[in-house]
Amino acid sequence: MQGAVAVGVASLGGVRVLMLLDAHVGGPWLSVALSATFMVAIMNAVNFLDNMDGLAGGVSFIAAAAFCTAACISRQWATAAVLALLAGGLLGFLVFNFPWRATRPARIFMGDGGSLPVGFLLAALAIQITFTAPDDPEYALGARWYGVLTPLVILAVPLYDSVIVTLLRLGQGKSPMVGDHQHFSHRLVMRGLSSRGAVLLICALATTCGIGGLLLGTAAPWQAVLIGAQTIMVLLTVAVLEQPMLAQMRTGVDR
Repeated sequence: MQGAVAVGVASLGGVRVLMLLDAHVGGPWLSVALSATFMVAIMNAVNFLDNMDGLAGGVSFIAAAAFCTAACISRQWATAAVLALLAGGLLGFLVFNFPWRATRPARIFMGDGGSLPVGFLLAALAIQITFTAPDDPEYALGARWYGVLTPLVILAVPLYDSVIVTLLRLGQGKSPMVGDHQHFSHRLVMRGLSSRGAVLLICALATTCGIGGLLLGTAAPWQAVLIGAQTIMVLLTVAVLEQPMLAQMRTGVDR
């Protein structure tokens, strides 16, 4: 179902990446496939994050705010308005979902009915911002080749979690879609953080990547190299610190 929706939006709605390649590969099949793959990946990445109170909503709010700012930079006002509405809705959701007090559980939950549509909107609007040229090319985020990496940098944290969890489950002979307690947030709790501390740390990492992604879209080449290096170093540092826990999980131990 996710794939069908993504293919439909990419092919019928024209929300596609790298459309300039269509003339060189005999049609839009490549851009449709890449766009659908990206949308499905982000939908599942946000869905995977929905494992602790405030996590999926918090990271999605940060991403929506970053993409809204990016849309304003590229002067795509209609897209910016939709993203502002999405960010506002997520902020209102967090009032009742975020663990503001350790002893007070969430009053509402996101679930598949919330995380999948939110992931879809983030992915589709990210494509719209990056690959739709504004009236003035000076403000296009994708004007330089590295500008097209903006969505990946902004969404680096949920993508990191989904990739690592998928690899862990496949290595253990499990289906990637079967839930467990091996997510990034769970691993942080196993390392001694509280659930709220884990959520706040992940949101802080998402904010760092979101700011980097925003700067990447309009950065000079040497600045883009620094931003890319910063994002890679953040994720590598997290991965290195996680190695003991990941090694334990690769043996099939799931606490």
